[in-house]
Amino acid sequence: MNETPKRAGVFSIFLFAFLVTMEVLTMVLLGMLGIFPSIYMVLIGAIMLLGTLLLWRMFFGKKPKLRRFKRAIAGFLSIFVTIGCLYGSYAAAMLGNTLNNITAEDSSSGNDTSSGLDSIISAIKRDVTTDPFIVYLSGSDARTSSLSTSRSDVNILVVVNPVDKQILLINTPRDYYVSNPAGNGAKDKLTHCGLKGPRNSAGALEELYACKADYYAQINFSGFKTLIDAFGGVTIYSDFAFTTQDGYYIRAGENNLNGAQA
Repeated sequence: MNETPKRAGVFSIFLFAFLVTMEVLTMVLLGMLGIFPSIYMVLIGAIMLLGTLLLWRMFFGKKPKLRRFKRAIAGFLSIFVTIGCLYGSYAAAMLGNTLNNITAEDSSSGNDTSSGLDSIISAIKRDVTTDPFIVYLSGSDARTSSLSTSRSDVNILVVVNPVDKQILLINTPRDYYVSNPAGNGAKDKLTHCGLKGPRNSAGALEELYACKADYYAQINFSGFKTLIDAFGGVTIYSDFAFTTQDGYYIRAGENNLNGAQA
């Protein structure tokens, strides 16, 4: 006499339903963030689907052989995968919240944030070991010990090609007349764009050169001194001997300077 297949219990049904719910939620969150390229999303979805079908057969298959053992293994795997989906969903939600906070901070400082989140996500997706990228470097005129909103007197776009190992530096004068993103495109000096933060200055240069700054960094006079000292000083060459306003003597030829002297 053939054994009548025993139906899966309520707990098995609950585990499977909860697992599918978490898988769908994880895929939705990842899709909303847009962190992974489409091909990766398809691959992740395919793996989830195959795993779900396998667990379905183990939970609800009609073959009686080793049914209890299979359901026990399926239950263990469901719990394991569900925990993974919960963690993935939490991590995705935290990442989205972090990106939104970064964008909100830019907005509170008066920056143009119409594409702030897009540019951050683009930077995350970029592989800097193979993909060319651009870094905006801002030299603040502030003398404080910490960075603060100030004019940007040095504005350099660093274009990096990691494959060819080449770097192009594009320096734009501080008084260059540009469209200020914070002023709805009104013309202004480039240095004044820094009063709304480095992201705003980067936006002005992006419009000027029709490019996209993937990253940005800023340094002021205090940071400049710290940076030079961290490098162990800097060597400069002067055609003339002279004394600075601070009383530092610079001789003709090479001079090894510390941060304060530089």
